[in-house]
Amino acid sequence: MADVRLKVICIIPDDRDPDRRIDSIGVVIGEGEERKSLSLDDAINGIKTGIFSFYIETDGHSVDVEVACNEGTEFLTTENDSWEENNLLTLPHCDGE
Repeated sequence: MADVRLKVICIIPDDRDPDRRIDSIGVVIGEGEERKSLSLDDAINGIKTGIFSFYIETDGHSVDVEVACNEGTEFLTTENDSWEENNLLTLPHCDGE
């Protein structure tokens, strides 16, 4: 299990990228709801090394975020929950983006 479990609340997409790869994610840290932005690479490395795990809340349930790969490019997606292909893409854009 990961050392730190973080809730993803928003995304910063790369609008120039036709595969809609996310550039970074906004997360809530701890009980105080401190917000922080993590780059895609930091989030992927955190998952792969077991330092972080991420989840989103959608329609009243939690869905885990995982690393996937397409043609050698790693990206973040949500586990198959029978709701959305990738629930991350339904999150709002982070403020200021």
